Amino acid sequence: MMEHPMSRVLVRLLNWIFQKRKIPSSWNSSLLISITKKGDLKDMNNYRGISLISTIVKLLSAIVTNRIRYTVEKDNVLVREQAGFRTRKECAAQVIALVEFV
Repeated sequence: MMEHPMSRVLVRLLNWIFQKRKIPSSWNSSLLISITKKGDLKDMNNYRGISLISTIVKLLSAIVTNRIRYTVEKDNVLVREQAGFRTRKECAAQVIALVEFV
């Protein structure tokens, strides 16, 4: 597989951010746009806002999330009953445990 020319630059940039523990201030902004829902376009209740952030910020966020998730699971930081947003933890199993407890 051919390496993209920007991949090394991106890796160096992200490594610099992790080493310095500083995110460029220009990354702290997003573009807020309105998306229409169904209905009358003159009614503001028929719109919802979304924030557009840069792809590199999304990538950095995903890396940090994965590192935190890995560490939390590896070090058994969360109690067994905490299943929200955890890999291979089912909502149904939590409901069954709650019913059995009650």
